[in-house]
Amino acid sequence: MKRIYIALVLLAVIGASCIATLSLEKHQLQAMIDLTNRIETSCREENYAQAMTDVETLKREFGNRTDTFALFLRHNELKTIEELVLVLPMYLEQRDLHPFYVDLARCRFLLQKQYEMDLPTLQNIF
Repeated sequence: MKRIYIALVLLAVIGASCIATLSLEKHQLQAMIDLTNRIETSCREENYAQAMTDVETLKREFGNRTDTFALFLRHNELKTIEELVLVLPMYLEQRDLHPFYVDLARCRFLLQKQYEMDLPTLQNIF
């Protein structure tokens, strides 16, 4: 009987840690998606100084927030997003807006895809 209680406690701890990491991951991905939306809004309003500040924030936040992602997400997706985030400041500094908008949209799409892919829905489970 004692072993059953230990097994149930371990199961509860594992379940709680899975829920906590999923929640943390979702919160971090949503924060980065919101930041890409702010960057696009700033550029559309031709507020390039604010957009550059937000791009630098995105670059810094991506590095800080995705340290633990490598344990749960596919590495090739993270690498692609990271490559996109790293070139955004260069495009914005040169005011080369077409490739900037394209890479920003790709970055947002990949972040949203990752956000939706890890949701515990029936479609993702089966």
